[in-house]
Amino acid sequence: MSTHEPGFELKVTQLQDEKMAIAHEAAAQVREGMAVGLSAGTTTWALAQLLSAGPRITVVTNSVRVADVFNQSPSPSTVILTGGERTPSDALVGPLATSALKQLHLDVLFLGVHGVDADAGFTTPNVLEAETDRAFMAASRRVVVLADHTKWGTFGISTIAGLEEADELISDEGLPGRPGGSWPSGWAGCGWRRVAPRPARLRPAQRRPAAANRPISCNASSMDLEVSPALTIPASELGWRFSRSSGPGGQHVNTSDSRVELSWSIAASTALSEEQRLRLSTRLERRLVAGVITVTASERRSQLRNREIALAKLAGHVAEGLAPEAASRRPTKPTRGSKQRRLAAKGQRAATKLQRRRPSAE
Repeated sequence: MSTHEPGFELKVTQLQDEKMAIAHEAAAQVREGMAVGLSAGTTTWALAQLLSAGPRITVVTNSVRVADVFNQSPSPSTVILTGGERTPSDALVGPLATSALKQLHLDVLFLGVHGVDADAGFTTPNVLEAETDRAFMAASRRVVVLADHTKWGTFGISTIAGLEEADELISDEGLPGRPGGSWPSGWAGCGWRRVAPRPARLRPAQRRPAAANRPISCNASSMDLEVSPALTIPASELGWRFSRSSGPGGQHVNTSDSRVELSWSIAASTALSEEQRLRLSTRLERRLVAGVITVTASERRSQLRNREIALAKLAGHVAEGLAPEAASRRPTKPTRGSKQRRLAAKGQRAATKLQRRRPSAE
């Protein structure tokens, strides 16, 4: 029996290929719009890397590490992190986490465990974590346990659930055969599958361009702004600032500098002719501060995407300012006939009003 809980940093370096194979198998069960639970663990952390590059879903987790994966990626998914006491494996457990989970309803839960045993079931060395995992299972329509072969025959001090309480177990090819010639009786209610190890280098999260997760050089030549075939603003004239997006109370709503502020000085630009400069200064007067136009973008959690949005906004304003004026219709003087008709109509209205005010003769 184990009461020792290894730290996340140690466990994440073990059996990486097997865990990634399990994660790929689990990710194939997730569809857009689903509410997905991810418990704490290194295998669920590997699954989070795949889901962060997948369709839009709602993720509920008690793992700080899992939440970080989504927050540091351009994922469109919504992440709900339960509160609670933090364990050595970076799980949030205890009454606060349990209370939060009781209010939720999930389509599927991917559960990481410390051990799998025929008699003890799925176990963990942390009593509070077992209670939190049980609340996770109660909130879920379907429970899928993710456990590599080293978990078989290992059991912690506290049981999370019996084998029959899980809908499916996904493990790797190292999972032992039928112990004693047959599966334990409790195993009959739990589907299982073994998957071949997959090299960790194939992880989609590692194939994404690095630019999606870190600030981009402001002087990149690829960020020149082409407003029209006749006007291109060089990157050297564009000023960039990055910051974290803030919520209504001023708190930061993400952990990366994804909010973008783009400024361009019309007065100092060498890309404009004097005529263009004068036209922009006149038409964009309300948007200019000391001859500088500034646009912001914070719609996305990806800094790269917000840069593209800011560039599109600036290009739109400049194109609008340089557009030729619409030909205005010159007002014409009213003719003598139109004046006479207007006066006649006015006189008729006055006569009608006077007639209505006179008392009717009896």
